[in-house]
Amino acid sequence: MKIKLSIVVPTKNRHFYLEFLVNYFKSINSNEIELIIYDNSSIDLRKKFISFLSSIKDERIKYFQDNKELSQTENCDLAVSKACGEYISLLGDDDIFSKHILTYIEQWSEDQIEAILPVKGTYLWPDVKPRLYGNKQSGMYKLGLISNKIVNTESKKVLAKVINRGGSEILNLPRIYHGIVSKKILNKIFEDCGSYFPGPSPDIANAVAICKYVKNYIIIDTPLIISGQSILSAGGQGSEGNHYGEISKIKQLPKNTAKEWSKKVPFYWSGKTIYAESVLKALEKMNMGEYLENFNCEYLYASCLVFDTNYKQRIINCVKENNNNLNRFKLLYYYFFIWTKRLNFHVKNNLKFIMPGFLDSNDSVSYKKNILDVALLNDSEIEKYIIKKNK
Repeated sequence: MKIKLSIVVPTKNRHFYLEFLVNYFKSINSNEIELIIYDNSSIDLRKKFISFLSSIKDERIKYFQDNKELSQTENCDLAVSKACGEYISLLGDDDIFSKHILTYIEQWSEDQIEAILPVKGTYLWPDVKPRLYGNKQSGMYKLGLISNKIVNTESKKVLAKVINRGGSEILNLPRIYHGIVSKKILNKIFEDCGSYFPGPSPDIANAVAICKYVKNYIIIDTPLIISGQSILSAGGQGSEGNHYGEISKIKQLPKNTAKEWSKKVPFYWSGKTIYAESVLKALEKMNMGEYLENFNCEYLYASCLVFDTNYKQRIINCVKENNNNLNRFKLLYYYFFIWTKRLNFHVKNNLKFIMPGFLDSNDSVSYKKNILDVALLNDSEIEKYIIKKNK
């Protein structure tokens, strides 16, 4: 039987979370889906996980292991190369998906949809204690109203918005990470530059590259993918305020990252800087230079000044180095604009987790001890919509 969907999971030393995803996958009764695991963990940890997989005995789970020290980009590339599905979705080992994704795949294939971005749910694993709210958000999953609304989206317009924000945010770009993409589109990217992920941060580098080729792209308001943020993930580290560091000390980055770092981007590792650097590298490698002249450095520097206060001097040095091409009034405007947006985010989103009075009428927050319980709750909510639709 033809494989419609490959769920691809590159992993390293985080089997505790991955076992929940594997247990969920084995409960799905379909041969149109496969699970690809590419494991770059230490040998001792792999032995225990291999024993776990042996007890599962599911031929749809394809397990590969690699002894070489791989960057995150290399691990993702090798994982995707093993996938055979018509569509591919890449997840972190602390994420999960909905089995109902298969209900939609058939129609997407018939309509020749090349990329799909589901509105995702977010689960904060109990081991994460956010910097601002302590353990009040730990173990929480927020579920909104499922509308199943589909929006046909022009990826190049979204890319233009990302460029206008200095590459500091991924926005609604089509993507393989937490999204779904046709293997045909991914193969074109690989043919162009020898990688599915042409930049040091795989998620946004791939998203930029996809925009060169994708034409039929939709966003669907159904949580077919759930982003898990654990203590060992970038999302979890960001919640705890630890997503910063020296580029040379970040082991998951490609070896030449520091040497090839753009002069436009402040020289340190954070969510903002690694995204911006990856956008620039992806545009270069995919020969999409027409976007580079509109790259909004003022927005990038303002965003860094708001979020990356520990690196203020490096940001200022970068501003001075690029001073000839900057508009200081725009930088100041963006600084206050981003601060306002940040405060609004905390009021409208984070406070919902800890103060029920801030909840929208269509929102609910549930405590779950692990992401498998989250998936079962999420599936039951999607089923309500599917049953309602089919009546």
